[in-house]
Amino acid sequence: MSGGRKGWFGAAFAVVNAAVLAFVLLREPDLALGLSVFTGLDFAWAAACIALAAAFLLLAALALYESARGCGGRVSALSMIRAELCSRFYVMVSPLGAAGQPMYVYQLTRSGLSSSQATAAVAARFVANQAAFQGAYLAAAMMMWRGIGAWARTAVTLSLTLNLWMLAFIILVAVAPRPLLFAVRQMVRLLHALRVSKDPDALEVELFHGVAQYAQHFRSAGFRTVAVSFALCALQALCFSCFAPCVYFALGLSGVPAIELAALSLVVMSAVAFVPTPGNAGGAEGAFYALLGGPFGYANRLSGMLAWRTLSYYLPLVASGVTLGIWMLSTGVRRKRAQRSERLCPPQ
Repeated sequence: MSGGRKGWFGAAFAVVNAAVLAFVLLREPDLALGLSVFTGLDFAWAAACIALAAAFLLLAALALYESARGCGGRVSALSMIRAELCSRFYVMVSPLGAAGQPMYVYQLTRSGLSSSQATAAVAARFVANQAAFQGAYLAAAMMMWRGIGAWARTAVTLSLTLNLWMLAFIILVAVAPRPLLFAVRQMVRLLHALRVSKDPDALEVELFHGVAQYAQHFRSAGFRTVAVSFALCALQALCFSCFAPCVYFALGLSGVPAIELAALSLVVMSAVAFVPTPGNAGGAEGAFYALLGGPFGYANRLSGMLAWRTLSYYLPLVASGVTLGIWMLSTGVRRKRAQRSERLCPPQ
């Protein structure tokens, strides 16, 4: 993506999120009351919220590290923390996280993995992540099924169905790639018939080779790698579910069980998983008001929503954005030094 396109992409993301926040804030009749609650936050619970956000990101990086090692990559945990944060920025600023997975592959290749190893590692981590989070979403939806509205039930059902189909497809390609290879052959023939591809045989060989290598590396990861990644992602889902209870207690509230708040927050994220805006902007805020506004109460729902959204989205976004900026600057400096060295000492 060119620099100009990145600039427009970032500007569009900022405008969408600013518009959503302005809409929510301006519709709040008692804005001053909602914001004033922040001054009375309990320090211990606020610190617990920050620690949970840090643990959430660290567990994601460790799951990526385990998947990369399982697929044959010789990587360090520190490099995987950098890869996770740099890639997560693109997940969080693109609609439905569409730009995130290619960036994960790119970051892993920069860490020494081959393209097929990186693709298999990202897919293995994706399988573990989806299995853990969709399992948590399903358990939360079953627990709160009678207490949520019809719209939430429909949204959760559609989200779970689509995500589980995607998960099944990725596993099927790794375990039994022949159906996909058949589909690839038919796609290449169609492209040739439409005169999109000038050399269908070369394209077919390249695609077949990529699918075969992906399946091989994914299977080589083994059950242990996927199981460890799944356990780390399950802890990550647990951290995410604890954001709402910690915010609730930090605001000095009581009366609603923590497990109910945790389950409702998971239902919120499951319901808005396919909202086509960066970071599910708009959907997440609206769903929080609809499902968690009652437990938080009229005077605390705005501050609760802002604190929960900051922990679950804006804080990781800032951390990943700063990491990405530092990495891009350091990469640019190293590239300029290498070019200067080549000019001063040209190869013989």
